[in-house]
Amino acid sequence: KIQVTVTAPSIAEDDRGSVEVPQSSWRKPGKTHKVARNKTPHRTQKATTLLRSAVKKPELKKESKLSAVSTALQTKISDKAEKITVNVSHTKLSEHAKNIEKSSLISKFSTSASSDSSPKLEHIHVKPNPETRYQPRVSEFLAKTAVPENPFDTAVERAHSHEQPAPARPRLSPPRLAARFTMSIVIIVALISTILYIASPRIDVSLAAYQSTVSASMPSWLPAGYSYRPPVDYATGKVVLTFSNGSQTIRLGETNTTWNSNGLLNNYVSNSGESYTPLVSNGQIVYVFGNGDATWIKGNVWYQLASSADLTNSDIQNIAANS
Repeated sequence: KIQVTVTAPSIAEDDRGSVEVPQSSWRKPGKTHKVARNKTPHRTQKATTLLRSAVKKPELKKESKLSAVSTALQTKISDKAEKITVNVSHTKLSEHAKNIEKSSLISKFSTSASSDSSPKLEHIHVKPNPETRYQPRVSEFLAKTAVPENPFDTAVERAHSHEQPAPARPRLSPPRLAARFTMSIVIIVALISTILYIASPRIDVSLAAYQSTVSASMPSWLPAGYSYRPPVDYATGKVVLTFSNGSQTIRLGETNTTWNSNGLLNNYVSNSGESYTPLVSNGQIVYVFGNGDATWIKGNVWYQLASSADLTNSDIQNIAANS
């Protein structure tokens, strides 16, 4: 049995079933509750900016409002729990527990007599494996079955051309060897002679300039049909080059000097007694005489041109510019 007794404050009840509340809780008639009023009215505060550098960070108090409310509730519950007494009788529960069947497999309910007894398992007889019949292996099966061959593999296996010996090179006869050797010598001599023919004018001028001590040079431009005709005439302090087209010739003499264009005019052109025409090209003055001869100075070399051909003024200027 469970008996619960609860103590509660006494409330009077009349025959009708209505509850009577004590008179002390009633409000006295004729009296009204006065509303509390402040003596001075509240004033709104102006908004201010919070200075984090001057104001400390707010800290929570050890006991917040929630904790205070929870402690107050716990105290009320504990006060009411003291007034409630519960008496439970365990007699019927214990008797009912004795009548329940307990399994001997659970160690908690097993007795000393039944502790040694454990369930025995019966031996199950297993039938022997049936005799297996002979089964051919996979390799034997594949060996008996015909597998189609790959034509590329068979072609590679049957290819033996690379194993054949290399064909012997035909040996040349002595006359053929002599002909080849002679042709190679002729080609080499022809190349050397061509190079010497092209470079021979410059080689001749370099040798003549070395022996005459004149800074002589071969002009890089000549009129159409004219070419160098060796040999180079040279003496101490003077070199003369000859160019010809087969019927007419051009002779170009080169001499070291310390004159400039004005010195050439005063010391040679004016004293020659021949009429002349000065041609100016790129700052260089060329004095052309009436008979087709010309003279000019370039660097420290005095050039004198004598021609039996009818050269134009542009031809003379081009020879002077490329000398």
